[in-house]
Amino acid sequence: MSDIELKPCPFCGSEASIATIKYSKDSDTAKLNKQTLFYFVSCNNEKLDGCGGNNQGLGGKLTKQDAIDAWNTRA
Repeated sequence: MSDIELKPCPFCGSEASIATIKYSKDSDTAKLNKQTLFYFVSCNNEKLDGCGGNNQGLGGKLTKQDAIDAWNTRA
């Protein structure tokens, strides 16, 4: 898949966007994956300040494309 389009939130139907989370270089997550910046997709529902829909999971995805693919292929 390409990063052309994110599917709507599976919970509320709102648009979604790419987000990042940065871990300390000394954190277990950063040491395990040998990087500090991770990607995930999050719901943009303005009325609910985000409905809570995201695919951050256990720390996020290693690449932007991995986060997009995971969001767009969810059950």
